[in-house]
This record gives sequence, structure tokens and C-alpha cells, in this order.
Amino acid sequence: MSIKDIAAAYEMIEKRDIRTLMVMEILHKHYEYVPIDKLVRWLGWDEGSVRESLKRLNKFSLVSREGGVGYRLTYGGYDMLAIHALAKKGIIESLSPSPIGTGKESDVYAARTVTGKDVVVKLHRLGRTSFRNVRRYRLWVGKHRHISWLYESRISAHMEYIALRGVYKAGANVPKPISVNRHAVVMSYIDGYRLVDAQVDDPVETWKSIMESVGVAFDAGYIHGDLSEFNIMISEKPFLIDWPQWVPTTLINSIEYFVRDMNSLSLFFAKRFDYRPDIDDIIHEYENRLKNRTLRNPDDVYSEILDELIHIMDEETEISEKKV
Repeated sequence: MSIKDIAAAYEMIEKRDIRTLMVMEILHKHYEYVPIDKLVRWLGWDEGSVRESLKRLNKFSLVSREGGVGYRLTYGGYDMLAIHALAKKGIIESLSPSPIGTGKESDVYAARTVTGKDVVVKLHRLGRTSFRNVRRYRLWVGKHRHISWLYESRISAHMEYIALRGVYKAGANVPKPISVNRHAVVMSYIDGYRLVDAQVDDPVETWKSIMESVGVAFDAGYIHGDLSEFNIMISEKPFLIDWPQWVPTTLINSIEYFVRDMNSLSLFFAKRFDYRPDIDDIIHEYENRLKNRTLRNPDDVYSEILDELIHIMDEETEISEKKV
């Protein structure tokens, strides 16, 4: 479902239908398909009004129906909730009708703020082809609630926002994080090309500039976890993008992710630019940086991070629901 379709649907549905979507989002904590009687209880409407709202939402593919079991949000419905919230908060004023970039786990749209600044809105969409994030999160999320792709996409977005906020504040070259809502991250627009498509005049200086940002992020506690020629934008300088799979340096096996990043990126530089950086020295340097840090088990580290995220996201949902 395109943003153009969502915009058209937004003009056709009623204000109370947004409230229906929000309540469904809350009830998805416990139900894959939300029963109508639960919606009646939460919304405080008569059953006929609830069914009318669901019929409108289903017509525009914002919810889907499963026989006599109930209804669930679609990605289109979730997109509408996120975009509605960002617009209502004054974060964005307009959004491109089609994505300017589509990946395995996200769609990226051009947008403009109320002050006329160009930004991008990244909508996370786990469940397409890659399951790496899901495997990492599922163990810790499962003890809290029913798991859905929508909720895991929301976690992915908030994880990326946390990383961008920390790495940007530390001074690395990454997009400036502006806001996050549900599965949508708003960040500054980088005018450039991905490294895989870019013309690079000086590979050595480009590598050094990338390593500077890698080092700043590392010292701030973040390893990218999926660094490659597809996750670096070349503008007036290289920018590291796509951070949902970041790894805390406090993980007991964090150096393994760092080594993987270095191997992937150095292999590309060797093949494309015939430049072979000495990553053995780089890895040895970063191993030494970890010697004075307390390293912990993944269960403990991610449980703390996700507990905090879930608390923030629950507050976000409840506040939004009350304001409709």
C-alpha cells in the first residue's frame, strides 16, 4: 500500500477510525487478531458503530479480517498511525507519494518539515526477507507480549533512533535524528549516493573518513553491525546510515561484529578501488580499547535496552490514544 493510497484513505475515513486503529494497536499486545467485543469495551461505542468503523478501515486495507476471529492492523494502517502522529506533532508537513529508497527491511520517503527543511522518513518493515533483527529481539520481547511484525518493526525503528542519537551526539557523521514514532524514524536528508554507486576520487581518504566515524561511534558504545558499501552515503563526506542492527560494545562478543564490519567493507574497497587497508592493525587497536571495559552477556545487555524501549513505546501508545 503506497503513501498515496494512505493519503487518499485518510481523506475518506472518519476521525473516530483513527481511534479504532490506535485501540487495535494497544490490544495487539495480547491478540494477533483483535476480537470485536474487546474493541467495543475499549472504545466505549455500541457494536454497530465499531463494525461500521472496521468496515471503512477494511475497505481501504488499513485492517484485515480473519473470519470470525477478529481484525488486525496492516502495515498500511500502521503507516497511517505513524504519519498521523508525526503530522499532528508538527514534525512533518508533507511526504513523497512514493519511496526514494526501498530495502530489505524498510522504505524511505522524502519529507518536508513545517519549517521547510528537507528530511527523510524511514518506515521499518521487518518480515520481508531478513530475519537477523527478529532473531535477536524475539527472545527478549516474547516474555512481554504477543509478538507481531508490526511491533518488531517498531522496536527496530526505536533501536535505530537510539543509535543515531548517541552516535550523532558523539560527533560521528550520521544523519541527524529528528523524531521517532512507532516504526517511523525521521532524520536529516543526506544529498549523495551510496558508496556502492558513488564515484570516489580518493579511496584512501574516504576509508580514513569512514574509520573516523567508526571510531567515534565505537568510543560512544556503538558498533554498526551491518556496515557495508550499501550503508554508507557519499556526500561532501561519508555518512554511516542504517543503524537498526547496531551492537553495544559492552557485549561480551561485540568484537566479532566489529571484525565482520571491517572484513565486509575492506573487501569492497579491495575489489572496487584496488585499495587494501590493513584491518588486522585496526582490529587489534579496537580489541585493546575493549580491555578496560566490562563486557556482559547478550541476555543482560539486550534485556535492559528492550525493557527501556518497551516502556517508552507503551507510553507513546497510551498518550496518543488519549489525545485522539
